Amino acid sequence: MNHINIVRRKKTMGLLFILLLVLSTGVESAMPIYWWDMAAANDTQRLTYDEQVSAFAAQGLINYKGSKLFFDIGPQNFDWPSADKFWRTELQKTARVTFINLEPSFCSLIKYALGENSFAGLVLYDGSQGSMVHYGDGYSTAIALTIAGQRRLLPVSTLTLERHRDCLGSVAIQEDLREVLRQKTRLEAWNWAIETLLPHSSKKTVFNLNRYRVSSDPKRFLKDPQSNATASSIDYIIQQNAFVLDLESHSSDGHSTAPRNADDALIERVFSSLDPLFDAYGWADDEFSWTNETSHFGGTIFCSFASPNLSFWSLFPLENGQKMPQKLPNNDGGRKLDKSKYYVTFETNEGDTPRILVSAMASAWAAPERGSIPIAWAIDPYLAERFPSLFNYFSTTATKNDSFIAGTAGAGYAYPNQMSEKQLEVYAERVGRLTQKFGPHVFDTYGYANISVHEKYAAAAARGGAAPKAFVTQPNWKSVNPAYSPFRCKDDSNMVLSDGTPLICTSGNPSLFYYSKSLNATCPSCDLAARIKDTAHRHPPPYFVLVYGGLQAFGGSEQKSKKNFFPLVGNTIQRLGDDFVVIGASELARLARESVILE
Repeated sequence: MNHINIVRRKKTMGLLFILLLVLSTGVESAMPIYWWDMAAANDTQRLTYDEQVSAFAAQGLINYKGSKLFFDIGPQNFDWPSADKFWRTELQKTARVTFINLEPSFCSLIKYALGENSFAGLVLYDGSQGSMVHYGDGYSTAIALTIAGQRRLLPVSTLTLERHRDCLGSVAIQEDLREVLRQKTRLEAWNWAIETLLPHSSKKTVFNLNRYRVSSDPKRFLKDPQSNATASSIDYIIQQNAFVLDLESHSSDGHSTAPRNADDALIERVFSSLDPLFDAYGWADDEFSWTNETSHFGGTIFCSFASPNLSFWSLFPLENGQKMPQKLPNNDGGRKLDKSKYYVTFETNEGDTPRILVSAMASAWAAPERGSIPIAWAIDPYLAERFPSLFNYFSTTATKNDSFIAGTAGAGYAYPNQMSEKQLEVYAERVGRLTQKFGPHVFDTYGYANISVHEKYAAAAARGGAAPKAFVTQPNWKSVNPAYSPFRCKDDSNMVLSDGTPLICTSGNPSLFYYSKSLNATCPSCDLAARIKDTAHRHPPPYFVLVYGGLQAFGGSEQKSKKNFFPLVGNTIQRLGDDFVVIGASELARLARESVILE
């Protein structure tokens, strides 16, 4: 009996067991979901980067038309290594899902995919080997992934095929990129891909693999853990038939003197062929250049390194026949404005990303302390349409102390000040449409919109469906190039738009922006409380202080520390004293507007 029949027999037996269990108990049938422990496979087999590419691609092919397979990537999700196990527990609580464990090995995954008829053959490519083992060649993996999504083929490198002949040896090679790309330079390979493959890819979604580096790159880019972690969302881009890039640019960040290079020109060619408001998944080593270039072409970014199982969440159905996710709760405590008080709001970071949702807010949403103090959770309402069940989880499990801010920029990470007037109008109208349906009603522009842009943004959002009740903005890092410099509120003080909409400005000095690393290690809550008091006391009450950051994304969520999110925020609040009142986002918007009216 061949391996495909063995897999099918085991699967059939598992499904029959579930069916008998359902018939005997009389409850609604649970969806069988297969579970592959990638972390365990890594421990025992030391999966190479290329093998991980194949594994994530296999998941996307398996989940192509429905949610069938869930990965546990463990520490590869450095925002919260236990996140995948958390979701398994939460899904099982609903009794809508029954998990069936696959053997944690590479070939077990491939045999399951073959048993599901998930792919029609292989696309073979050179892969990361020899001198290119760390950064690849900057094109072959990406091009193989694009072909895989278009033709439902499994991308496999030469070495991966050699290591796993027992499960891949009998699978037909439908496309041999080694021959197609032979003797082509990197630029020639990309020209071929753009001319041949781009017309058949999605016009709505693009993906940057974030693998390629050159020796002249800054050291922090050459040793960036986000690079390999970007592979975790390959499953989604295979499912979405996205065109895959592996390009880098440093010429649009305002910090670098790097000239416009061939990669910039390639990025522009690809972006110019996409729809307005296209989604740019994956990541790039230079965040500011990548975001500037995407914004110039009217697209928006969805940072998706350390973001597993997006192909699962994109198609996993809502409960009880719901057609759309539940709107985020407004959660305004209703307190009256006290003109003798200072008001403080703690806003979380990374709210524009799917990764902050799949990590349950870097574990903070799963913390037992959640609900004990007001927190303004940054979240992207566009993700309600892309990953409905995942978004719905946060809407339905929020406590009265959980409020929300649309970050970063509103609905998709973008720099509004880098958009044309038409692009800004289209973008802001989408924000208004989405926030009317899903909330929230406070928008974070992250320091990349001046007063004029805020005014235009608010008007267009209102035309789209809902105007912001308040804007918040951040004191982002300055640029040597004025064209890319962020907006800074005058004296770091709050401002008001012409229609009375508050613009709440996080302090840059003392820093209340991504503050965790700079806090005193001995007593971080003492330091943070002192910064908040310093910021507040520069103004007569009532005044509103915004504190941005605190979630231990990028690692550290499972390490006990005085800087852990809830202990730090809780201890800081205790040190502020009676003159300070901690409020959520909805209350911030209402009270700040009331304070403007009373002036």
